[in-house]
Amino acid sequence: YCRFFALDGQIQIDGEAYEIESPYDVSDVASVSYAQSADVLYMVHGNYPPYRLIRSGEVDWAFSTFEFQDGPYLEENATATTLTPEKSGHITPQMTSNTDSEGMASASNGSTDAFRMFDREKVAQIALAEGSSGYTRFQFANDARKVADAYWITATDNEPKFNDHFTQWEFQGSNDGDNWTTLDSRDGETAWSGSETRYYEFENDAAYAFYQLKFSGGGGGDGEYSRSAELAIHQKASDQTPFDLTASSTEGINQGAGFQSSDTGRHIRLLGSDSRYRWAEITEVLSTTVVRIRLHGHALPNLNPIVCWALGAWSEQSGWPHCAGFYQARLAFGRNDTMPRTVWLSKSLEFGNFGQSVPVEDSDGLSISMTGGRLNAISFIEESGDLVIGTNGSMRTLGPAASTEALAPGNVRQKQQTTTGSASIAPVTVSNTLVYAGFHKATLHEFSYNYDANGYLSPELTVLSDHAFKPGIAFLSYQETPDSLIWCGRTDGVLVATTYDRHQKVVGVSRHIVAGGHADGAAIVESGCVVPVETGDRLWMIVKRTIDGAVKRSVEYLDMPFDGKPIGEGVFLDGSRTVEFQEAASQVTGANHLEGETVGVFADGVDIGDATISEGAFNLPGNATAVKVTYGLRFKSYAETLRLP
Repeated sequence: YCRFFALDGQIQIDGEAYEIESPYDVSDVASVSYAQSADVLYMVHGNYPPYRLIRSGEVDWAFSTFEFQDGPYLEENATATTLTPEKSGHITPQMTSNTDSEGMASASNGSTDAFRMFDREKVAQIALAEGSSGYTRFQFANDARKVADAYWITATDNEPKFNDHFTQWEFQGSNDGDNWTTLDSRDGETAWSGSETRYYEFENDAAYAFYQLKFSGGGGGDGEYSRSAELAIHQKASDQTPFDLTASSTEGINQGAGFQSSDTGRHIRLLGSDSRYRWAEITEVLSTTVVRIRLHGHALPNLNPIVCWALGAWSEQSGWPHCAGFYQARLAFGRNDTMPRTVWLSKSLEFGNFGQSVPVEDSDGLSISMTGGRLNAISFIEESGDLVIGTNGSMRTLGPAASTEALAPGNVRQKQQTTTGSASIAPVTVSNTLVYAGFHKATLHEFSYNYDANGYLSPELTVLSDHAFKPGIAFLSYQETPDSLIWCGRTDGVLVATTYDRHQKVVGVSRHIVAGGHADGAAIVESGCVVPVETGDRLWMIVKRTIDGAVKRSVEYLDMPFDGKPIGEGVFLDGSRTVEFQEAASQVTGANHLEGETVGVFADGVDIGDATISEGAFNLPGNATAVKVTYGLRFKSYAETLRLP
């Protein structure tokens, strides 16, 4: 039945234990929700920040804090509190002449007004070249080098002259002023209007001493002069020296308590005076009203107090996500302490980015709060056609309003489907049906679309066997092959198997009491999961027993049925181990995992009786010898037949 694999939860690799340190307390592990993408496991628990468990090799596993970008955020501030930045995030100083202590501005026409491209003034016009092509350039003083990752360009406000704006360019970096690397290029940037600003972003990790915009297509209809008003370059956040952000009061910040030390690492969304959002990361909390930040996205247009802002939704103060899942190439998280009915979805194919573009794009992140019907805290999220959202009092779905298109900020529909609540236990998907634990953890329900009802239904699967689940459900796992079984671990450590074939209308329930090691003769199955192997799906378990007066945990798996094989291949013991010798032997060693226990012994497929393990060894009963020995804890089986016809 159950084969022994390893002691105390340690993976045995070539006889040696492989262990890594976990960020979770043992008592919290059962409440961790996770979503898997290849060799990366995204893990959440309401009391911990999100983590990733990354498998880089057979013996190369590591936990890391999940680094997410741009949100998600709480509701936008509705108080009178403003946030005033100390700096703007520009890579260049605010120039007042072509030469500054921090650097020098220049243009292809040698203009003494070249600095005005970097003076923070949008209402201006600067002739950068005679004709349709040229450049505007900045060089840092003292051979300084900085990293840029975004910029914006503003056209002149002078109506007769804004048509002189260039229409294509390359944004470049250099360390000697002669050899240039193109970081971003644009073409077809036509139809500029007066004082129009356009924003551009690119990936870059290299620091440069020079930056320039090398342009063409300017000069308007007469081709006489190429003109612009502003070039604002953003210094990449990781390259910035953090600067202060000062709140006018603590109102609206952590329920009026102001910034807390645990807010370090939290995000803030800031709306600049140009009506464009940026996001910042708190690097240090100096007081309840002052934090230090690094600014992401684009530089701020000025240092004016910011009225519209929002704190990150996830933190020690507001709580961390409770649920994780995937939906349509997005990573989804659900529920925290402050927003218990909210689901957050990442950008499409960017699992760490929850931001929104300006203007909004279909691939942007989403923040969706449940509305209408029974509004209860979210207990799980699971992809099944739509995104299924289990709550304490209802089952809901979230998906695209137009079913022929993908989920997007402008194409969202969320709806209550049934009023049968769910527990915070990961459900299982069988074909196109979701099977989940009811709110009180004592029943199983299936959630599927019914064409006759033209909607979803949540009938109870266990109505004829509810006694089997009364102690409470602890976990669920689905084994498709060789038999369709939903394995359920109960809170008292008993396993329950539900044979489930919806199309054949088959539902059967059986209890499996794993033998050994406790006063009542039963082990406790603490957790389990199904892992595919070559011959089918295998149930793996963490089993707790009291062995030789001490609590021991082992990793065990349910052996495959031996249908079609010799009976000697069968395993009829729990916590079992099979030993094969080169030649017939009468003693077995290495049996420490069942020290002091009386075990059943099968020799070459024959039950030869019991033996007691002492100092990790035992002799075969009756002085028998065998080449193949299987030993383990005996269990009792009960079957109740149907009445004869």
